[in-house]
Amino acid sequence: MNSSNGKIVDLSNCLLETSLRPEAWGTALETLAEIFGAHKGGLDFIDPASGACAIRANYALGPEFRAIYESRFSGRNPYLLQGRSLHRPGTVIPLDKILPPEEFHRTEFYRDLLRPNDIEHLLCAVIIEEHDMLAVLVLMRSARQAPFSGQETAL
Repeated sequence: MNSSNGKIVDLSNCLLETSLRPEAWGTALETLAEIFGAHKGGLDFIDPASGACAIRANYALGPEFRAIYESRFSGRNPYLLQGRSLHRPGTVIPLDKILPPEEFHRTEFYRDLLRPNDIEHLLCAVIIEEHDMLAVLVLMRSARQAPFSGQETAL
């Protein structure tokens, strides 16, 4: 990983590029994943009323993941359901602040979607909250990687 200052510059440049060209989100997610040592990432749009979620951009998730998530788990993601009160723009939330790992591992969401796709650790950043939409940036690490640190969450 780069130094903290270098990471902030890289992150700022990445987000600036997406504000100028929204179609650049896939590349931006790849850059963010590299900065944070994640192996996958997504940009999710969520309807706060229903909890329904659509993956609008992704890095390394693949079409099958997206199809399963949107057909079976949209509206049933325990991370989103349990952490609703924490979802405010600018908030960065590691999974273990919402659900203890032991509890999360017992969920169908983890067993049927995340574990088969080599996803263990999640870091979510709420970037937009409107009355009818929440945009969340999600970075993912495998079980072979360390959870996201407090320093990474603060960045």
